[in-house]
Amino acid sequence: MVHEIALMMLLILWDAAQVHSVPCCNCENSGRSDNVICLDAKQMRDHVEHAEPLKPSGLDKGLNLAGVVVIEVRFDASGKVACASAKSGNPIAISAAMEAVRKWTFKPLMSNGVAKGGCGRVTIKYRLRDQGSSTQLL
Repeated sequence: MVHEIALMMLLILWDAAQVHSVPCCNCENSGRSDNVICLDAKQMRDHVEHAEPLKPSGLDKGLNLAGVVVIEVRFDASGKVACASAKSGNPIAISAAMEAVRKWTFKPLMSNGVAKGGCGRVTIKYRLRDQGSSTQLL
């Protein structure tokens, strides 16, 4: 019963994280014009300054998940995450990733001496276990 409640809470959090009236990134559709530079996956990975590991909350004994989560992230000129949206992955891992990504920081981008934000997709390879977890950016 406890596991069902925890799973339900994670699904609710995941669903809430998906609601955006404006796309988090619009890099596929001609880029953004609001001081945000679109980056490819390697550039996004290289600009991560601090990555908080994925830690699923509310789950305990018997957790053993592994796979990949893709998150679209927009960060502002100061390097703080301004927006994050899950694109694919296991719902439990997505919930953990959305929680972790909001705590990440990025190295700001410079354009003509002006700090700008960035936007793109981050692929996270994870292994979530009740004894400990591992997270790697691809």
